[in-house]
Amino acid sequence: MKKIILAAWVIIGAGHLAQAETVGDVYPDISSVPAVLIEPMRNTYLYEETYLDKILQMVRCANSTHQYAEQKDIETEIKRRELIDHMSAIAQVMQYDMDADGVVTAAEIIEGRQITFGDTGRQEEFRRLSDKMMKNYDDNKDGRITLKELANYKVNDENLPSELQYLKALLELDPNRDGKLTVEELSVLARKAFRTVDENKNGILDFDELEKIRAVPIHDVNLSPNIDTNAKGETQKQPQ
Repeated sequence: MKKIILAAWVIIGAGHLAQAETVGDVYPDISSVPAVLIEPMRNTYLYEETYLDKILQMVRCANSTHQYAEQKDIETEIKRRELIDHMSAIAQVMQYDMDADGVVTAAEIIEGRQITFGDTGRQEEFRRLSDKMMKNYDDNKDGRITLKELANYKVNDENLPSELQYLKALLELDPNRDGKLTVEELSVLARKAFRTVDENKNGILDFDELEKIRAVPIHDVNLSPNIDTNAKGETQKQPQ
């Protein structure tokens, strides 16, 4: 009798599991798919497996466990790149410190370029370079770039590498809002997105399906906190 009851529970449990796997397995329409999941689909004849691998690679490469990504991974990478940027900025700017006083002026940049390239009628080009460097590194706008200003140079969202912007956008899709996006969580979301677009359910995005994607404008995937941008570029508040 116990065996019969146990078998019945197994059958019922399997039925509920199968139902759970099929409920909500697609978005209502393409415009409801988050832009960050739509963007990688814009390739000719993309297979579902290829799409999933492309999406999941972003998470696997972000963390040494290869099983999830979190905000700390982005912060760590930003710090690493900031160190590289600091060294690069110091080398780039201080080469023009003509009097070796630890300060670089616009005039010194222009003079340094003239010494390097000669007076070849490129004054306007040298001036543009000088203006750009002063804009990037002269924080207090006093016409002088100091070592302290170079040390304070920060990587911000505007010059954040595209792969980090993309990872940042993916993290906003974290379904349980625990601060970590796991490979399993992202797999569910990615499959749901792909199968929404794959209308004939053959596991590959064909010409007509790709045309529908390309007809929808995709906005910047660098999303604000708790904001989801769908394929129409509309913003939707994420559940807390």
